[in-house]
Amino acid sequence: MEDGYHVNVARNTVFEAWDSKPEKRRYRSEHYCHIVLGRIPHEDALRIARDLQQRFPEGDQPGQFHLSLSHWQATGQQVPLS
Repeated sequence: MEDGYHVNVARNTVFEAWDSKPEKRRYRSEHYCHIVLGRIPHEDALRIARDLQQRFPEGDQPGQFHLSLSHWQATGQQVPLS
């Protein structure tokens, strides 16, 4: 894995998750895209990731997305976006 910051985007599909219930539907998230930001300052990585959050509708319904930011330097570490 390339060192630096990475934004991972997963998209909810119409397929239900194994623990989906009629009163509380859950949908499976699948990999959508991976954006390598590279070795940039932490503040810039957060600004870019938060901008992407506004462009991709986040949520649990089909067609909505889940975004995460990670920092790689030998091993990956999740970076909170809020």
